[in-house]
Amino acid sequence: MSFSTGAGADRMRAEGMTMRTEAGLLSLVLLAVGTALAAPQAPRTTASRDPALIDVEAYQKLLAEYHGKPLLVTFWATWCEPCRDEYPMLNELAKQYAPQGLRVVGVSLDDDGDLILMRRFLARYKPVFPNYRKKAGDEKLFRQGVLPSW
Repeated sequence: MSFSTGAGADRMRAEGMTMRTEAGLLSLVLLAVGTALAAPQAPRTTASRDPALIDVEAYQKLLAEYHGKPLLVTFWATWCEPCRDEYPMLNELAKQYAPQGLRVVGVSLDDDGDLILMRRFLARYKPVFPNYRKKAGDEKLFRQGVLPSW
């Protein structure tokens, strides 16, 4: 049995090393991709979750929780043009004054049929403050519970 020597053998050894290097790199890439796919996913942000439902009792509880503290509640809807105009400003206000204790809370007045529009609205504006969805039901009771003189 004889082994080749010379330029041809050197080239074959170099090609073999290159193939092993490429195979090793491919293995590392596949390992990295597999690890990334198996890693636990980060929790969803506030903007990507559907807001919790809020009714009169929950709203009154929210007000009681912040009694004596600065709290700005904005009632908004995707169909309300002034709401769409002011929402970015409220987001900036929340960022700017949170260190001083201001809490901003949003309540969507959209119907359940507008859930997709509400999701798009929140995805677009990326609020830094919590938002709720008004629970479907007695509109008059909700209005009176929120603002008795309404």
